Amino acid sequence: MLLKGVKILKRSGWLWAFLLLAATGGCLGGPARPSAFHTPLESRLIVGVPFYAEETGGGAASALASVLSFYGRESSPGTLIEALGRRPPAPWLLVLQARRRDLAAELKNGLPDDLLAAVRGGRPLIIRLGAAAEFLKAGDYAVFLGYTPEGPVLNSGSAQQRVLSWSDFLAAWQQAGNPMINIRPSLPAGPETPGLPGADWTGE
Repeated sequence: MLLKGVKILKRSGWLWAFLLLAATGGCLGGPARPSAFHTPLESRLIVGVPFYAEETGGGAASALASVLSFYGRESSPGTLIEALGRRPPAPWLLVLQARRRDLAAELKNGLPDDLLAAVRGGRPLIIRLGAAAEFLKAGDYAVFLGYTPEGPVLNSGSAQQRVLSWSDFLAAWQQAGNPMINIRPSLPAGPETPGLPGADWTGE
């Protein structure tokens, strides 16, 4: 029965679509399984992350422009809105825009410890928050660029380096499915850089 099902998938092309999505860093499955999270005892902040206030919609464009500019790909929300739109787009559209600018970009459903690890590695993340985030439109995006014992530090909406409580942030993030977009410079393929760029980006 299983082999028969696989043959049907092959004929329909869905198996190849599944493999392609997995190989290109697409987000598969539901939210990451929750685990015990211990709030950090220290504070960390990634310096030099540009801030673009969201004034006329397009929070995704503002967040993406911020991270692209951080990596030397000068961008503005105005140019990115044409590709992303003013309503919150699907996360994979942000991944595509980053890859078109020769950056490695991966989408995953993460855990709080993944966020902390990225900040320790100097990598700002783009995250999507749910309707529980009263300071953003439902499903909009923010840049995660630091944390304190009290809560994470975000560039979001019209606020720069906004500090939320961990409880409010985690509720809003979980409501959106815990999505996180990791963008960083691409590494040249070679014997010392096997696999896809950014495959072990959490540093674990």
